[in-house]
Amino acid sequence: MKTPTLAALFLLLSTACNRQQDLSPEVARNLLRAGENSAELEKVIAHYQAPEDSLKRKAALFLIANMDDLVHIDSATLHPYNRVIGLYDSLLSSGIIRHETDKQYPQIDQTWHSITVKTGQPGERIGYAEDLQTIQAHYLIDNIERAFRVWKTKPWASNLTFEQLCEYVLPYRFGVNPPDAWRNVLERQYAWVEDSLRNPNSSLEACILMCEHLKWFIYNPQLWERKGFAPYGVTNLLKAKAGNCANKVNLNIYAMRANGIAVTTDYVPGWANRNWGHSWNAFVADNGRFLDFEAFAERTGWGGRMTNRLAGGPRMARAIVSSPSRPEK
Repeated sequence: MKTPTLAALFLLLSTACNRQQDLSPEVARNLLRAGENSAELEKVIAHYQAPEDSLKRKAALFLIANMDDLVHIDSATLHPYNRVIGLYDSLLSSGIIRHETDKQYPQIDQTWHSITVKTGQPGERIGYAEDLQTIQAHYLIDNIERAFRVWKTKPWASNLTFEQLCEYVLPYRFGVNPPDAWRNVLERQYAWVEDSLRNPNSSLEACILMCEHLKWFIYNPQLWERKGFAPYGVTNLLKAKAGNCANKVNLNIYAMRANGIAVTTDYVPGWANRNWGHSWNAFVADNGRFLDFEAFAERTGWGGRMTNRLAGGPRMARAIVSSPSRPEK
């Protein structure tokens, strides 16, 4: 075995140092804040050292730079309460109950009562974890790989800039939802979309078609709200099949992003004449404009205009289905 020369060692060290020069102050700070988990984040950075992976490296650094102050629900503290969502899914599948808007089910309420008597109310038991201190290398790498794959293979995603990819497709989770394998599940579930479009290059048409299909998730806010609970995470959303506007907004975002469609959310924290707020989705058009659409379009209607305060300042955007490219049912 040959011993490396001093010149070779110097070249190796200088190359490694140069590769670290692209670490922004935000990344460096978050690596320190990650504590013991910094080793996992450093694995992600080290994974993308090759020149051909330069964009993926930038994507990894983008995610790490924006992890500060992000928290998610600790999946372990959700387990006792997830039983009621599993029961609901089972009752629906067996035909014992029907999938109906604004419907309450005694079987669900009885099971929920037995869970809370033993475990306590969700507000007392559900805990949170910091992303910086818990997100694993393999999870981030898989997320980056899948996001880049749909960017390169979905015809409608080719118009996205790298910056739009990072903001509206790349994020590994949304809200306080716990990390789960959502990209793999939802990409496979909607693999048929590409072959169903009149114009496969139209991200707008793809978005509209997926919205039409996602009507299987119905509006029934009291099903979970009256329990002080929500179907957190994609696994639970797919089983719950019903919820409030925020739940459907989450599902739309996960489903669209898993398939290379740039979608985000906007919201009103509170109305002047009501006791609650509202949230909806926003589609990022090829020209960079945001086009708003209601999460439950079949219930609230697709028409109308909303003020969108995304990305710096109000703008008016037409609801996406007013486009003439809307596919017929």
